[in-house]
Amino acid sequence: MLVPHTSASTGSASSAPRTLRHTCTFAAALALALFATDSAQAQWVVSAAGDGDFTNLQEAIDQAAPGDTIFVLPGTYALPPGESIEIDKALSILGQPGGPKPFIQSPVNIQGAPSFQLQNLRVRSLQATDVPGRSIIDSCEIVLEYAGYGNVSFIDTGDLLVEDSSIRPSNIFGPVAAISVDGASRVQVVNSTLQGVTWVAQIPGVCIPFTSSAGGPALQAKGTSEVIVAASTVRGGFGAACLGGSPSSIPANAIVAEDSAVVHVRGNASHLVSGANAVVVSGNAEVIWSGVTLSGGASAAQPDPDVVPFLRTTGGQQPGETVTVQFYGQAGQLGFLLVGLQPEQLEIPGLLTAPLGVAPGNLLVVTHTQLLGLNTPAEFPFLLPPIPQLAGLAVYAQGVQPKPNGDWLATNVSATLLTN
Repeated sequence: MLVPHTSASTGSASSAPRTLRHTCTFAAALALALFATDSAQAQWVVSAAGDGDFTNLQEAIDQAAPGDTIFVLPGTYALPPGESIEIDKALSILGQPGGPKPFIQSPVNIQGAPSFQLQNLRVRSLQATDVPGRSIIDSCEIVLEYAGYGNVSFIDTGDLLVEDSSIRPSNIFGPVAAISVDGASRVQVVNSTLQGVTWVAQIPGVCIPFTSSAGGPALQAKGTSEVIVAASTVRGGFGAACLGGSPSSIPANAIVAEDSAVVHVRGNASHLVSGANAVVVSGNAEVIWSGVTLSGGASAAQPDPDVVPFLRTTGGQQPGETVTVQFYGQAGQLGFLLVGLQPEQLEIPGLLTAPLGVAPGNLLVVTHTQLLGLNTPAEFPFLLPPIPQLAGLAVYAQGVQPKPNGDWLATNVSATLLTN
């Protein structure tokens, strides 16, 4: 573990050399971590234009070994109607950063894989079931289309991070949830946009006389699932009543929690949760919020007694680029940032208010700073080493903040998934 003798940059005249040492220290630590990874893991290229190892994404998945990385070049990838992309092994499937996202037109079904990583992709539909390990959906656009498979479903996904992504409807024929989280899932949604689906009568030019339906919620949590929504915008969809020649809008709910699900929503006033009801709760479910703006009925939501800190990561994904971890929390409080490669789900009752998501015994960096508030982040820049073999490697960050009573508040986890 490396513990730099520096804190985050504060913008003062003396911060530049401290920031330089900080980024260089991290880059060296990450480069050394390369030698602890499995160098035998292969990298494959899928190109619809024919200039890669495969033109068919499913063939690449079938050929790849667990732990391999598949790069998908821009283009459209589709199987025959009625078939779906099937993934049952731990793979990283990455599009190119900055350019057009490859469009995976067929539904993606991840079943029984230990974990998975998706990045810089445009996907029409996604289901993940029985995936126990830390998985990442990063910088993806999921455009929901058509009834029957037009949503995102996570069932018994034990440790999933959705970051810098958007999930929104395009052409939906039913009032389904944009994201449905069920079973014993643990899901974190960070710096993303969730938009509930739209009923067919609300689609321009389509109106079925004397029919009506609500649209779908943006997030539906069921079972014993636990969901953290951090620094994100969540909007319910729209249904319609078609009593004449044109439909009238019916707004849907934003977050629906059922059974014994628990949803934590955190951020600042710029992060909006909006719908006919911002929050609807039934059974023994709970929705607990801190800092965000709730628009619509929210009487079922519980305000958190603490000002809950949160993280997000900005910047590049490629070797040699700089990423910046932004740590938001109560102004004047001390915040500690933990950065590592090993994921964790460590419960420490009576000490931590949320699970520790970065393995404490295998950290690359531990540093600290005074927090600046929920609207102004303390920033920690890190330089990614110029080593292309690191593609598919995930670097995790999490912040902790001490409370006067001796407890510690824990932020969400934020990740940087490296690519070429």
